[in-house]
Amino acid sequence: MAKFRKPFFKKSHAAWYVQLDGKQVRLAESESEAFERYHELMAARKKAARFVTPGLPAAYTLGRLYAEFLQSAFKDRAEKTRGFYREKLDPLVSHLGDDFPADEIKPLHVERWVALHPNWKRGTVRTVWQAVQRLMRWGEKTGRIPHSLVCDYQKPGATRRTVVITPEQYREVILPNIPGQQFRDLVTVAWEVGARPQEFLKAEARHYDPAGKRIVFPPEEAKVDKWPRVIYLTDKAVAVVARLAAEHPTGRLFRNASGGAWTNSSVNCEWVRLRHRLGFARMKAEGVEPGEDDISAKLRTLKAHRTDGREKTPQELRDEARLKVRQAMAAKLAPKFCLYHFRHSWLDRMLKGGVDALTCAVLMGHRDPSMVAKTYQHLSQSADYLRAALSKAAG
Repeated sequence: MAKFRKPFFKKSHAAWYVQLDGKQVRLAESESEAFERYHELMAARKKAARFVTPGLPAAYTLGRLYAEFLQSAFKDRAEKTRGFYREKLDPLVSHLGDDFPADEIKPLHVERWVALHPNWKRGTVRTVWQAVQRLMRWGEKTGRIPHSLVCDYQKPGATRRTVVITPEQYREVILPNIPGQQFRDLVTVAWEVGARPQEFLKAEARHYDPAGKRIVFPPEEAKVDKWPRVIYLTDKAVAVVARLAAEHPTGRLFRNASGGAWTNSSVNCEWVRLRHRLGFARMKAEGVEPGEDDISAKLRTLKAHRTDGREKTPQELRDEARLKVRQAMAAKLAPKFCLYHFRHSWLDRMLKGGVDALTCAVLMGHRDPSMVAKTYQHLSQSADYLRAALSKAAG
């Protein structure tokens, strides 16, 4: 039976840790809480191990099913899709073991795996269940395993992005606080055309049709690979895209300040920076600053050395602690935006401007117009608009 190290105290982090599966897992700051958490983890691992039947190999083990899933299920899909399932399934497969009988996986195994990660948000838990169910359904449909109860499990519902950015908020709050031209270009085009974020990130000069004032992805590069995806551009969007196409005749159109293509992570970092700027401005207006106790508490959690091995000076550690505390305070005082908010806000403006739902659906790239009614419920949040529409119909 595998042996695990007992909990140990890390002075640099002022907390107790344990070595599990080659990784250091943080338990707690106090010794009593750390050992209580340690015993809970060990009990959960032992319960999961009871479902393994030594000496009776199944026709398909979890490791074999997973390997064939990665090899065969993504032949016509983007590598990014395969990467998503690797990210969600690799840890779970390692936790249960490659020899775990695939047909014996029950919802309780996934529930216990989720329970070992109490800090996961609802969206993360949902994507884990989504990945596991996709694996099991693929195994069932291909005849590798019988029907699994995991496929019938009701996974957590998706969280809806309900933020609608008003034109005033866009002009007076967002744009003035984006100092970099590269990110401003991306945000401007997103506001103008309402396309999917991933479509902006992968657009190249060869996709730009200046005569038609549009961006055209051929079927093999579109989200739905049966039809081309056409993104029509406003005059403001044309000005930005035409300039970028001239600057970058090859490769991605939208690039960051370093000249690299925007990624989901780099875009998210820009939104985090904007959130901090807005929060800092509000802190200044309200005269709010972190207290010494908060700074001292954060100071105890910081690493004493930089990534290059150089030891930080006491002043550097204090400045880092103060900055992190200020950023945490700022994040509570300002909203965080994302590119999908711009897509939803675009639809909100179009519908309120009198554009019919069918036209909006086509411009957004939906083949099924009912997606507008199913997915986007922003008008229900606008009481003034609905009241005006009611009065207009009644009059």
